[in-house]
Amino acid sequence: MKYLIFLLALTSAPSYSQDESFRNEIVGTWVVGRSDEYFNKEWFTTQYFADGTALYKQFETRECISPVLIIKGAWSIKGGKLINTVLSSSGDYDVPVGMVFVDNIVELNSGKMVLFTDTNRTAYREKHETCI
Repeated sequence: MKYLIFLLALTSAPSYSQDESFRNEIVGTWVVGRSDEYFNKEWFTTQYFADGTALYKQFETRECISPVLIIKGAWSIKGGKLINTVLSSSGDYDVPVGMVFVDNIVELNSGKMVLFTDTNRTAYREKHETCI
């Protein structure tokens, strides 16, 4: 039994370590990446804060001046998954409070994030203060 517990501890350690690395790397502002199919078609910023909150702003144009949708949320990373929960939304349409988005993190380092989304597509994000 002692060996089983030790083995379980060893196999779960890398996942925790990777999640911790992801948590540190994700803090900041992210935009649609140049490799994403929606690059130059959708403009938004997602700010992930160290306290576990997030702010998503969607814009009509690439100038990213006046948001048409703002979502406040909470985020966490567990088992290599990015979990976003909607806390409030305002703008052109409402996103239900409590709605949860779970995306698998494929890559998250050096200002690049690749997610396999809960809608079965690969999303590319880049760390950048404004839309690109």
